[in-house]
Amino acid sequence: MNIVILSTYDYAGSGWRIAQAIRKYTNHNVLHVITRKHQYGYQTDYTLNRTNIHEVARAIEKADIIHFKGDEPPVREWHGLRIPDRKIVVTVGGSAFRRKKWPINRYVDRSDLRTALSPDLNYPEFKSYYTPYVIHSEKEVSTWSLKTPFKIGYYASSNKRKGVESHVLPALEVLKKEYPFEVVRIKGMSYEESLNAKKNLTILIEQISVAGCYGNSGVEAMQFGVPVIAYLSERSLEQAKGTQFVNSPVLNPGPKIGGLVDLLRKILSKKIDLEKVSKDSKEYCDSFHGYRSNAKLWDKLYKSLFEGLLS
Repeated sequence: MNIVILSTYDYAGSGWRIAQAIRKYTNHNVLHVITRKHQYGYQTDYTLNRTNIHEVARAIEKADIIHFKGDEPPVREWHGLRIPDRKIVVTVGGSAFRRKKWPINRYVDRSDLRTALSPDLNYPEFKSYYTPYVIHSEKEVSTWSLKTPFKIGYYASSNKRKGVESHVLPALEVLKKEYPFEVVRIKGMSYEESLNAKKNLTILIEQISVAGCYGNSGVEAMQFGVPVIAYLSERSLEQAKGTQFVNSPVLNPGPKIGGLVDLLRKILSKKIDLEKVSKDSKEYCDSFHGYRSNAKLWDKLYKSLFEGLLS
């Protein structure tokens, strides 16, 4: 099949990774297109402009599936391109969909298949599948080792998001009076710089927020065997039923600052076997978020759109 993946802005490069997994492990032809170059340097096949728009239009015309990867509802006119009558797939994964900026029926009525990259967004009324964040975890080796002082990292795309100001910084302030450790703030880095910073962490605090699920930053750490702390909500666990997510090795402190302080205290006093958590995190990332397993998943979902038509 010919598949074109369209992203207005491919946050964290998640659309590109889906495309790469499909290329590597299936026979489908896939093209990935964005409209704006990513500030952190994520890759794509085309950044849409006046020079290449006609080439992209020809690819769309030949496509069997148009896959909108982003939080906006699918449309028939996309940044100067006409979207023909094809099978339409939508994959959401961000805060705009979480805030329900657009009515959910716009997505349901205008698409043939819907998926969510974060299980908290896999709302029943969205009538979707939970498809995990994708990363080429299998090609990486675990770089994690237990060294002192501990290096505790946190991702600060905005201090008001991910619970940085409300939970992470206050918890670290309490604990620095009790234990020696280094704090690594990951912000304003290129993609490669961010990966290198995560490789050297003892643990990453991914988020303590209303999302109730780890994101791409956590996956990027786990591919190197770095243990991850993230609040996993009951909604996320319920809406991820039937997947490995419900038994993930992610350390869940709950939604309150006291839970984070208690968890970090156990980690810093070595009451949690971080070596086992590291091993389990790497294995989980390879098997659940890796290219091979997700290429198989997407192959199945794409083919489901043509049941009875494919041999």
